[in-house]
Amino acid sequence: MRTWFRHDLRTAPVAAELGISAHGLRKRLARVEELLGRALPAGPSARYDLHHALRVHTGSASV
Repeated sequence: MRTWFRHDLRTAPVAAELGISAHGLRKRLARVEELLGRALPAGPSARYDLHHALRVHTGSASV
């Protein structure tokens, strides 16, 4: 998720950095949505909440 945020939610650069296919990345994002019970691309609310949760979890201002 940190990589996804770092690349402004763009699939291709995230998949390239992680060394996986774009399809594989989308499957992982779908799993995150399933775990959260929220749709990430549907609106900014879930992304905003996840971004701040990662900040709290890492104790860092940057994700």
